[in-house]
Amino acid sequence: MRMTSKVKKIVFVIANDFPEGNTKNTRIKAYAKALKSIGYSVEIWVGFSSKFNETDINKAKSGVWQEIPFRFFSPDSRYPKGFFLKTLYWVYSNISLGLTLLRSPKSFQFIFYTPTTLGLFPAFLCTSIFRSDVNSLVTERFSLSGNSIRRNLYAFEEKCIAVFSSKIIAITHSLEQYYSSIGKRKKVFKIAPIVVDFGRFTEAQLAEPLETLGYVGSFAEKDGVNTMLEAFKIARKKYPNLSFNLMGHSDKSLEGTNINYLGQFEYDRLPELLLACDTLILNRTTSEFSSTGFPIKLAEYLATGIPVVCCDLPEIRNYCDDTELIFFEADNLNSLSNALIWRYQNFEKANAIGRKGRNRCRALFDADIIGEELNNIFEPQLLNE
Repeated sequence: MRMTSKVKKIVFVIANDFPEGNTKNTRIKAYAKALKSIGYSVEIWVGFSSKFNETDINKAKSGVWQEIPFRFFSPDSRYPKGFFLKTLYWVYSNISLGLTLLRSPKSFQFIFYTPTTLGLFPAFLCTSIFRSDVNSLVTERFSLSGNSIRRNLYAFEEKCIAVFSSKIIAITHSLEQYYSSIGKRKKVFKIAPIVVDFGRFTEAQLAEPLETLGYVGSFAEKDGVNTMLEAFKIARKKYPNLSFNLMGHSDKSLEGTNINYLGQFEYDRLPELLLACDTLILNRTTSEFSSTGFPIKLAEYLATGIPVVCCDLPEIRNYCDDTELIFFEADNLNSLSNALIWRYQNFEKANAIGRKGRNRCRALFDADIIGEELNNIFEPQLLNE
């Protein structure tokens, strides 16, 4: 089925661009490509650059990424240094974007990626009051994190999102239930939690152990990186040649025996970096905040066919079982280290799990396949009111 709506363009609006491996970057690009593949005109609008400004999108103020136009609304696409410049860029971006949104044709639909005060919440709030085509894609519940002041601020933002969004697109069941409880039930609908450009990844050929672990993504507290590092050290006692490749931006020093911090990298390099490993790790802490979202990196891991040692959380269990992932108790050091050791003690059995995981990923999350599902959700529920 192809797009039949009168809507001519879908615009994803994100506060700032992030490096490869970050949820926002990967998810938005995959959604955009999937919708474009079924006939929608799609653009990506970026408020301002973050400190993670070394990616392909950030090399220009505007342009085209894989045939998808993008543009920045700040004075410069480079990351501003100093409080004054950061504040200036934030104010300028919200005003510039807000005015552009208000002047845009009615045939456009705008999808804000979890608007927050430090991002584009002011532009979202002002334009959503005057337009009926401003929607929100919610991926995490920030009111469950931080101190009491931050929690109250995030709770206010989430309430405004629930009240003023034309539609709310939730990526998990828990987010769908939460926004339904604080807003209008008919406005909230669930979408596939992760979408992957499956064609980017070739299947790993693991004839012999590489004894190389891999992790890509952020290094925030919710990601349980310290637990992964400690589990790696325990596993090395049994497998002394084991190494650990860490990919993504980190403000902290990540050094140690056989620990390779690779830092940020270009978008197109992700497949080759993952294929240099024979085990991929995904951990989350057991906090309420961690349990409401869904890690985009899981789809990219699965797409390689490399066995994934993954934390056991309800939202992940909704899509994969023990035949497709090697589960361990979330943020549990002993459980994770035992899972890593089991992977190498049962090398071929674990490889079979990786292959089944890849097939599961293709069936559920491949952008080319899921495009029609996205159309079925966007077209009647979001675009044809």
